[in-house]
Amino acid sequence: MKNKVPYIEQMNESECGIACVAMISSYFGKHIDISDLRDLFGTSRDGLTLTVLSNLCDMLDLDSKAFMVNTEELKKLKFPVILHWDYQHFVVFEGYKRKKFHIVDPDRGRRKLKTDEIEKHFSGTILSVIPNNNFYKKKPKPLWRPYLSLLWKKPILLLSMLLLSIFLQSFVIISPLLTQYIVDRSTSKFSDFSFVTLLLAIGLSLISYISFNILRNEVSIKLFEYLDFKLSWKFFSHLLNVPYTFFQNRKSADLLYRFSNLRSIRNVLSSQFMKSLLDMILVITIFVYMFNKSPMLALLLMALTSLLALTIFSFRSRMNDLNRLEVFEDTKLYSFQSESIMGIHDIKSSGLEQTYSQKWKDMYNNFSTAFVNRERLIGIVTAISSSFNFFIPVFILLVGMQSVLNGIITLGELIAFQTISAYFLNTSNSLIMQIEAYYQLKVYLKRLQDVFNTPLEITEETKEKHIIQGEIEFQNVSFSFTQYGKNVINNASFHISAGEKVAIVGKSGSGKSTLANLILGIYPLKNGIILYDKKDISSLDKPTLRKQIGIVTQKPYLFNKSIFENIVANREGVTLDMVIEAAKIAEIHEEIMKLPLNYHTIISEQAKNFSGGQIQRISIARALVGNPKIIIFDEATNALDSITEKKIDDHLSKLNATRIIIAHRLSTIKNADRIIVMDDGEIVAQGKHEELITSNDYYISLYKHNNSLELLNI
Repeated sequence: MKNKVPYIEQMNESECGIACVAMISSYFGKHIDISDLRDLFGTSRDGLTLTVLSNLCDMLDLDSKAFMVNTEELKKLKFPVILHWDYQHFVVFEGYKRKKFHIVDPDRGRRKLKTDEIEKHFSGTILSVIPNNNFYKKKPKPLWRPYLSLLWKKPILLLSMLLLSIFLQSFVIISPLLTQYIVDRSTSKFSDFSFVTLLLAIGLSLISYISFNILRNEVSIKLFEYLDFKLSWKFFSHLLNVPYTFFQNRKSADLLYRFSNLRSIRNVLSSQFMKSLLDMILVITIFVYMFNKSPMLALLLMALTSLLALTIFSFRSRMNDLNRLEVFEDTKLYSFQSESIMGIHDIKSSGLEQTYSQKWKDMYNNFSTAFVNRERLIGIVTAISSSFNFFIPVFILLVGMQSVLNGIITLGELIAFQTISAYFLNTSNSLIMQIEAYYQLKVYLKRLQDVFNTPLEITEETKEKHIIQGEIEFQNVSFSFTQYGKNVINNASFHISAGEKVAIVGKSGSGKSTLANLILGIYPLKNGIILYDKKDISSLDKPTLRKQIGIVTQKPYLFNKSIFENIVANREGVTLDMVIEAAKIAEIHEEIMKLPLNYHTIISEQAKNFSGGQIQRISIARALVGNPKIIIFDEATNALDSITEKKIDDHLSKLNATRIIIAHRLSTIKNADRIIVMDDGEIVAQGKHEELITSNDYYISLYKHNNSLELLNI
């Protein structure tokens, strides 16, 4: 193998393909992040084909070609290739060495597999990738720079921390000097003056050391507090403002796990970074002092310390692989636990408690194995380090005694050298371990950078904060999740007048909900224009626009707060009277008033203390409390009985608002001013119910099918 393929972790389940392309590109010298490819190509919900990966390679000036090979032919390949794995995944084949196939899995990390294991997973298809004449090299982005920039914004705290630490570190030199002074004068009696002076000096040093330690601790706490807020706020704020597509392909538990990784970064920046800098200065200072006292002993100590550093660094690659595997297994376990608790009703109602318990046990065993393997390697490194720290001072003492006997240095100088060499070893070892820790933190940094490198949905550009009237127009709008993916919405054109009630119907998966998200501006357009009151949506301020739209989705989410807080949803200026009015329109007010705490009743996590119909009506009240100009219901009343739904519809008809209804229930769509019929992402018909039921075969089939279901439900 020429060299190792840089490992790049896929950040969601459908990004294995682009992660493999990023690894191959980085192997040849063009280091590129997944976020860059995501911006270039888009985010797929369903993964990518080899053809699409080949197109992506073209964008990166990489020539690619697909082949069918067997395992024997695979062994002979000289360059890394992309393997089709388990017919649903992609991995990079790094090379064949010592009767093992070296695989870099973007999901699990580096793996070494035997022939029978390869044959079990490898489909036989490879994508060969090599640079063409236009290919150019690109250095990787520095991971630490964005975080270090936070430190430079607090120069006074940094300078205070540095000066206090330097002063405290100076005691490392003062202590051996006092030792040398006392030992070298031990043959003659101290005068009373010298003895008292030394006692005062030691006492003053002790008081100074305690005082400056307390001061440095205060500065450290302030720096820690600043970084804790800045990092957490920066991450959370950025996360909330990335496009919605980012969340569609990532598990919420995984994102929460990344949030917890901020603590490790914060700890390093607030204390370890400064400590590393000071340790480096201290190592150099001590070495200069020791070299001045005994060049031979100083060089010998430096040689032994360098040998220790090289020994520890030789474990780095293996340590990084084990650290990545532990994070991977820990994340999987954390996600499984979170999903199990969230889905506890389905687990219990299906009698799957034992099945899930056994699954947890298997996943925990995988995590435990990864953890034990990493701890075992850490134990080996620690044992080597401790052994060096124990035996090197003895070795230095043995060699140093020869210098004393030869009259090169005094006994006091040797004891001082011996004392300070212990500081040198401890500081050097600390510095080495901190450097190792920085490398191990790269796993966390890359996972955080997946968020920070995702462009914000809302830029800093000045947008018009338009007060909408409710008119919407689509002009030849198309949308797909990736550049080469199939259009989910294809060439959609329609006009909705302000105050009009429009229903959107079609089979499941026909693009109805996607169309609603395009109206909200949640998805970026591939082609076409969306107009609000004749103004292009791209020129409008998205938050201002969305605040004027009330939407209830298929799966509305209620927060673990009071009913009042859920309806208000942190909007400013919303009064109890406004909440009550919205609840009356949603036909939920009377039921709320029957509760012991009325509007102050707490909704449990996942709203388990409310029925599906109550959840929908509280969500409707939340959508209406802001007096929206546009109301979007995406199957928002499918849990309600026909009578309650009719009452809500009558209330809504009195509002001065445009209504867009996505529904299957006939009573919901029949009285719409216009019905838009969708099939496979395309608008196949538009018109009133009376027109469509006599002229459009597809609508007629939908109507008959839904009518049969409604009759069955009566």
